Amino acid sequence: MRLVISLRGFIRRLERRMPGICGHSAAEHHVSSAPGPSPHGAGKPSEVLARQIRRPPGARRRTESVGGGRARAIRALAFVFMPILGFAQGAPSEQPDSAAVPDSETIEPSGCGPATALQEGEYGLWEGEWVMEGSKVADNVYSILRIRAVDSGGFTYETECRDIPYGPNAVWSGEKQARFQGSLDACSPEPETRFRLGVDPDDRHARTLEMKPLQCSHTDTPSNHFVYRRTVLRAGFDCARAGTPVEHAICGNELIARGDFEASELYRELRASLPEDRAQELRTGQRAWLRLRNDRCTSGEVADETCLAHIYADRLVALARLAEPHLGDGDGFDSTYALARIVGGADLRLDTAARLAMYPLRMDPAGTVDWQAGPDGLLFEQSYVDTRVVWPADVDFRYSDMLYVDRDGMVWTIEHTATAEPLHPDSGIKPDRLWLEAGRDPLTVRTEAESDAPYPPRVARWLDERGVSSSNADGHW
Repeated sequence: MRLVISLRGFIRRLERRMPGICGHSAAEHHVSSAPGPSPHGAGKPSEVLARQIRRPPGARRRTESVGGGRARAIRALAFVFMPILGFAQGAPSEQPDSAAVPDSETIEPSGCGPATALQEGEYGLWEGEWVMEGSKVADNVYSILRIRAVDSGGFTYETECRDIPYGPNAVWSGEKQARFQGSLDACSPEPETRFRLGVDPDDRHARTLEMKPLQCSHTDTPSNHFVYRRTVLRAGFDCARAGTPVEHAICGNELIARGDFEASELYRELRASLPEDRAQELRTGQRAWLRLRNDRCTSGEVADETCLAHIYADRLVALARLAEPHLGDGDGFDSTYALARIVGGADLRLDTAARLAMYPLRMDPAGTVDWQAGPDGLLFEQSYVDTRVVWPADVDFRYSDMLYVDRDGMVWTIEHTATAEPLHPDSGIKPDRLWLEAGRDPLTVRTEAESDAPYPPRVARWLDERGVSSSNADGHW
């Protein structure tokens, strides 16, 4: 009997140390002792561009082939010894020590097919944390799918499962890459895993995600369905009581919720500090602004998040100027406010009003910053270089982001992407793959100016310096 138990324990220890038997490579297996974000981070903050450096496909295949060989060796040992063990012990096998994958629906390897590049408004619904139906997160027993670093081509994902609420038994799948095959479908090739997104038409934050096959589970009767774990953000009101489309949109967007919270705090502080007559005037103005916000940024039962971001930028500036007159006059975000903040030592990438004004452009705080100001307006820019795998080689991309705001508050934002060095003619890289792997288009221009409005001189020069003719640069909204 001691021999039987020893052999069973030996095989089980091999399975835990060589998780390739469950579809995970040894390099991608991680064990944690606490719930929540993995040691590698739960993902980027919503308002920061996290540029991922992807591992070369060849390296990943080599890692997984090692795990697969070990897995076959374990299966061979099991084939030889388990019938003997079962006969000797005459009892059902013990429950597994870790959150291994029980039997679930699998897909025969057939390849993921061609990838699809999504528009900006389509891929944002994928990002976030998803919890398997039946998980008890409060009790520390769960299966969680995390999706982050989402761009037009695909996303990075990982799974974490815990079947015992204590001890170092959580199973982490490791980071993997998936590619979009439509606005509601995605596929990961190694191992082949398919995803299907479901969105409630009445509430875009009520979403489900189907994942087949599973990579781990906290239960012997798993579900392939995951529910979006809605984050309750701190806004200026109780998001648990959100009822209107505008309120749902605010509570579903980290940056806008932050803007609402800061605006509410500023409003309360001002009301408490102003004389009664001016406090009443402020209250009247606040009610008028709320009506304007709801009317301007709602179409039917849908709220426009870009509209909300920009209107909150203006409101924050208007309230800030009541508290700090040195920020200038006017009731909206403009070059005077932006320059005053920069001169005061602020980084516009971290200033809530500026971040809202440039939305949906999100600047990475790790980039190199430069700015220039004049009578016409202020130009603020940042750039950084990131390496992406574009088969069959690594490519360095230079990402440049620009915010321009004039004296009257008209905002222009530009995203420019180019290879850091010219590609060699014999590189073998296909042009249609280049921008898919870069994660965004070579040029995106946004402004609320009329479509036929000329570029401001500073913006035109910025484009010319990057080899883009301002007369041919399209893309404003």
